[in-house]
Amino acid sequence: MPAVRAADRRADRALGDSGIAYAPHSPKGILDRPALTALIDEAATTPLTVLRAPKGFGKTTALARWVHERSPSTPRRGVWISLGDDGIGRTEFWTLVSTALRDAGLIGVDAGLGAAPRPPDGGLPEGSWLRHTLAGALERLEEPIVIVVDDYHRVGDRMVDDDLLWLLERYRTIRFIVATRVFSVFESLTATARIGIALVDPARLRLSSAEAHQVIERLLPTLTEDERQRLVDELDGWPLALIAVAHVIGRQRVSVDDALSLVAEDVLSDELVGSLLSGTADPEFDLFVLGSALADFVTPELAAALTETPDAASLLARLEHLGFGSWSGDPADRRFEYQGLVLSSLRRRARLVFADSLAERRTRLAEWLESNGYVMDAILQHSLAQHWQNAMAVTVRHASELARADTASACRLLALVPRRDPRFEAELAVIVAVVTSAHPEATGCENTLTSRHLAESVMHALEDAEPVRRAALLFALSRAHREAERYDQARLTAERLGAALAALDTDEMEQLGDLVHFCTREIGLASLAAHRLPVAAEYLLRSSTRARSRGDDAMWLDSAGSLAYAEASLGHVTRARARVAELRSGALPVDLLTGPHAIGLRLAEAVLDLDSFAAESSIAHARWVREAATGTEFAAVASAIETASMSVGGRISAAISRAKALVSATAGAEGTPSPHTREILHSVIVDGLVMSGRVNQADEYLRSRGLRNRLVLSEARLALVERKSWQVITITEPLLRTPDASPRATADALLLRAIAAHRLARADIALSARSDALTALIGSGLRHPLMLIPRAELVTLLEWSPGGDGRAQLASLETVPDRFTAATIVQQLTRRESSVLNELFTTSRAEVIAERLFVSPNTVKSQLRSLYRKLGVSSRDEALIVAADRGLAP
Repeated sequence: MPAVRAADRRADRALGDSGIAYAPHSPKGILDRPALTALIDEAATTPLTVLRAPKGFGKTTALARWVHERSPSTPRRGVWISLGDDGIGRTEFWTLVSTALRDAGLIGVDAGLGAAPRPPDGGLPEGSWLRHTLAGALERLEEPIVIVVDDYHRVGDRMVDDDLLWLLERYRTIRFIVATRVFSVFESLTATARIGIALVDPARLRLSSAEAHQVIERLLPTLTEDERQRLVDELDGWPLALIAVAHVIGRQRVSVDDALSLVAEDVLSDELVGSLLSGTADPEFDLFVLGSALADFVTPELAAALTETPDAASLLARLEHLGFGSWSGDPADRRFEYQGLVLSSLRRRARLVFADSLAERRTRLAEWLESNGYVMDAILQHSLAQHWQNAMAVTVRHASELARADTASACRLLALVPRRDPRFEAELAVIVAVVTSAHPEATGCENTLTSRHLAESVMHALEDAEPVRRAALLFALSRAHREAERYDQARLTAERLGAALAALDTDEMEQLGDLVHFCTREIGLASLAAHRLPVAAEYLLRSSTRARSRGDDAMWLDSAGSLAYAEASLGHVTRARARVAELRSGALPVDLLTGPHAIGLRLAEAVLDLDSFAAESSIAHARWVREAATGTEFAAVASAIETASMSVGGRISAAISRAKALVSATAGAEGTPSPHTREILHSVIVDGLVMSGRVNQADEYLRSRGLRNRLVLSEARLALVERKSWQVITITEPLLRTPDASPRATADALLLRAIAAHRLARADIALSARSDALTALIGSGLRHPLMLIPRAELVTLLEWSPGGDGRAQLASLETVPDRFTAATIVQQLTRRESSVLNELFTTSRAEVIAERLFVSPNTVKSQLRSLYRKLGVSSRDEALIVAADRGLAP
């Protein structure tokens, strides 16, 4: 199924040049300090917590652990802000905070300093404007939050301290935790503040002797006891110094004395960075470290695989791990990227030393990564170098492999979208289309495909595109139209894509690579969204077969589930049930079956349950789709299926009301829901009115909405209960002559035609239609059309069985709910009779009714006699009761 609509924010956002919003991941593998985590947990119960210590005391690491290991009593959501520059001003700081809150979805997109108008000259003082704007944003918070500010010592305006205390005194649902190297911060304010302030000093952050020995044992197990004790004594529990010295000793094979001399002044001094660089004998490892450090996408496993250098993997494995985005309440949420203190220093140094050759280095690294099978990393490097054509080429060649990359990598790539070069927007569109197609679960990443400007860029690029590039661009354009709910345009583009694929020769197909399979699925999904079900089934079958053979679980579930939905909607019920059973056989991971790739499967199950009259189960599946695909055509389809299931379950009046509400709510709207989905809702309304005996209302609905000749089956059903048998045969004739009519529509039309012909004593037509209807029902496994026929007429048709072929269906009627009321078949009232009936509810005097309708009293009396005859009553009181029962009351 298509990607679920992305949230309007990215998972990773740089906050200008002054800071980065990160949700850090707890570093693993060096040392567990549960006591320190518990200490911060306790301190965080106060409105403000301050961790203050010199550089390298593990403030960031301690807070990173706390974020992911804190107790349930603390707020479950918040933001992390790392300040990047010194001398950050008051307005700049609070802009960073409000932007982080807005990007995390904790305040509205129109809230915060970034969205607020600046005060005019002579207006509010700057401080008053700041506090007023922040207060307005924070008043909208719906839950308690934590705001963590790392490197708070970079704030250059101490009025920020006053602002912070002012906010905390007014909003007790907010917690601030700051880490700083400046001891004087909040010192003078602690005595006068009206809120609690918890101070965590260096003594609490130092490593104990036992913890220091534990670090040395892990990093340097070959040191003698004396050497270990010397390190413990000399570094006095300084966490980062101990780890850095251990790195130098392990990497450079130097003595303890030489290692200690390197960190005498600065733990991560230029000497340390230089020794790491100069000590690299392998030039490819040098390229790898520099390139990866610049990109911040290093993992220990990748380092080991590429360099075959155990020391490199060991070094990277011990770095502090940081992530991105705002953290959620789910402790299992691991949307994180890797970044370390040493790599941060390498990056800063490399930007100075190698500034002129960064793009070249990234390109070389990307080529190397691709050749070694690390496709996503290669695309990232090309993208960071702004080489979008190269990035698109790698994406096209290895599209299927992107599905195997983790979601965090997909988000990182999508986060580069705003840095696009206008000259290469078409290439960018292809990259984003492939990545979002492979990773619909990347919902935290901004998706710019719905931008009409981007679609126009693709269409412009199509004008002179060579065949392979043309196919890739058509794929991106079809997906862009589909994401923007332009389903007819998506279908037309998909048709052009199919023609473009058919025109490719063998060499060109090879150049298109894995993208050809993405194109096949896209044609199927675009056809499905436009309700071209036979075409959708054809292409989705190809896509699911290929995905299954390659072991691509996500694409198989996506394609096969969508195929099952198409088959179930067409009426190939037996086939669809077998496909669903295969997907549910236990071969697929549970997380796939509960994610966006399962939307097609759940829609199929909703239709199949509706067809077997399991109304509540169908409703449950449809509601799951509505929530998972909010705002898309498939959510609209799910709403229509849910409404139809209510009718199947016997709640016909409620189904009619809900369908009318859904139709009214989307009247005149473009996109979602599509005309086909609206016709489903119209059918629910008309069929419901017919089944509940309100034939006049059904006729009026068809007439007033201009639906005659569009809702063929509902119109034929209405004609059947009005005993207009020849009209039933006339209405169904064109549908049955349509060569591509679905089994569902065919079976329904044949049943209606057979009953009408039987009434007319046209045995030839009745027998033929009855035989064909039973063949269609038995061959496809359909059951739902049986419920849409008045039970008495259906039984008569099946019992009229010269050949006995209706006995099985007759016996199975026990499981088919009878939703037609006993008084369904009535004579239709004329418009004048309906007007008289409406007036009859307010008065019994013919003279008054005549005056209101501008007719003579004799005319009213004539209409009353006809009305009473049709209703089968002899008095006004009886007429009112019967009319109310049949839904004819005004």
